[in-house]
Amino acid sequence: AGVSADTDYADADTNDSSGYVGDEEAEKTGKLDANGTLVIQVPTHADTQGESHPDLDYTVEAGVTDAANREITGHGRFLATYLTDGTDLLRRELHPGEKVTTMDNSNPFAFALRIEPASGGMSGAWYKYVFSDRFHLSADAFFGNADVVMFPKEHELPDENWRGLELYYIPEMERRFVQVAESAMWKMYRRRK
Repeated sequence: AGVSADTDYADADTNDSSGYVGDEEAEKTGKLDANGTLVIQVPTHADTQGESHPDLDYTVEAGVTDAANREITGHGRFLATYLTDGTDLLRRELHPGEKVTTMDNSNPFAFALRIEPASGGMSGAWYKYVFSDRFHLSADAFFGNADVVMFPKEHELPDENWRGLELYYIPEMERRFVQVAESAMWKMYRRRK
């Protein structure tokens, strides 16, 4: 009650000596909800011109003023567009209780959507670093209890590290899962019944 927050965000176009990158896009004031949370909307648009990972790197600075007129400030950064495109697809298509994994280096979606993560997988799917021809997870261990696999149209991994996923896990994904939806940057696969 009586607590407000001012939020600025900037996109990544230019760098200055303060550590912030880009130009200020907006400044807004809002009220925190009963849980102390303020949700902001940041306009992002997927670039469909064929660029790999057309991310926008945003810095958000927030200042919170309490009823006694004390201010606490903080800032953080997040990537938008690539991750936003995938989370938007999942918000439209994911069924309640479904668990998600990703066919790429890491799986940000459980955290981004605040859902229970799928068991299995790897913390970083780098072929010839984290797994190899001799030592790699079985497909059962890799997919774990995932109901959905997010498949990037442009993978984050370097091609030589992506090769291991092509060898050991993509054929199994296609056997175990079926594509059910697609966005500008992602294909969504659901486990076959």
